[in-house]
Amino acid sequence: MLGHLSRRTRVGSIAASAALAATALTGTSFATADALTTAVAAKTPHRHLDPGALPRGANPQIPYLVGDQIRDGAIRIDVAPRPNHLGLWETATGYLLLDQLKSNYRTRLTAYHQDGSSEVIARGGPWLSVVVSPDKRRVAVTKSGGPSVVTVVNPRTGRELASRSFRYAEPVGVDDSKVVLNRRGPNSAMVSAAWRYERDTVKRIAGQGRTLLDSDLLQRIFVFRGLGDGGGQGCARVARSFDISRTLWRACRYEPSDWSRNGDHALATWDYFDMAGTDRWLVTNGRTGDKQGRINGRFDWVAVWEDNSHFLTMAQGDDGDRAIIRCSVRGACERASRLWDGQINQDYYYTAPPALIAEN
Repeated sequence: MLGHLSRRTRVGSIAASAALAATALTGTSFATADALTTAVAAKTPHRHLDPGALPRGANPQIPYLVGDQIRDGAIRIDVAPRPNHLGLWETATGYLLLDQLKSNYRTRLTAYHQDGSSEVIARGGPWLSVVVSPDKRRVAVTKSGGPSVVTVVNPRTGRELASRSFRYAEPVGVDDSKVVLNRRGPNSAMVSAAWRYERDTVKRIAGQGRTLLDSDLLQRIFVFRGLGDGGGQGCARVARSFDISRTLWRACRYEPSDWSRNGDHALATWDYFDMAGTDRWLVTNGRTGDKQGRINGRFDWVAVWEDNSHFLTMAQGDDGDRAIIRCSVRGACERASRLWDGQINQDYYYTAPPALIAEN
């Protein structure tokens, strides 16, 4: 989910969608709709969410992109038209937009500042990953395809602060002094390491499979996955960075990907489902892993917390209609954008709308 790759209640049933639509007509609050949907969903199968049947709520309260325009509250910034906008992130002075270019599937990362200026931060092939620091003042960009070249950039100035080549590396976190990454050498297993880029030193953190680091809690949460992680093959193990040997909780059918800012909730989905999308998003207790809510349907791989009680993702109905949606912890959803017409592509489970939500 990081850099473009990484539960009980359902809203997608016809009865639940009808109940939510009714609240839009009667003026019932979203909180009341949540309780009503929970009661209905408890007695109905997990059916696909239909964006077209959801009531229209407020626009996203985090930065998002529609067409070729970044929107953030009253801010509107027009961006260069590209065949595909691939990813959006917020920085301390504006936004980062990853685009696919027409020529040879190359990619370009551009910084758009709130003062209207813009500059290219990085260029690469089809595999260009991006990680932004929690304070939004540092960006780690990785060019893959052969050796992995990891570069740290100040997004405000566009200045390159450090760069290093690894045989294989997957950054999962960055701050003002280090990049936390997964790396491996020839014939060696994946290990977690910290590259202190000002000193250009690399120190191993753990040798426990694939590691994901929650971007809002840089010093707090690791998610280990893989053989030798203590959770079993194909299982995820959650631990705090200062005590990685102590397991908080495990998950063997899904993988957590993002924590709410207060740490109470985590979003999770399959480690792999389809190249384009996933068929469910789960909400778990961020401290115990207990499942709290669930939505089923055709969803984007990107899902982010809008606040401590609601998350945003993008959905496609079985009729092809697409939208940005907002869901509560318990799984009550509403539309957070207009509805785009579309058709189901039989080659892909999910097709995204012409929109993005900021991944951080």
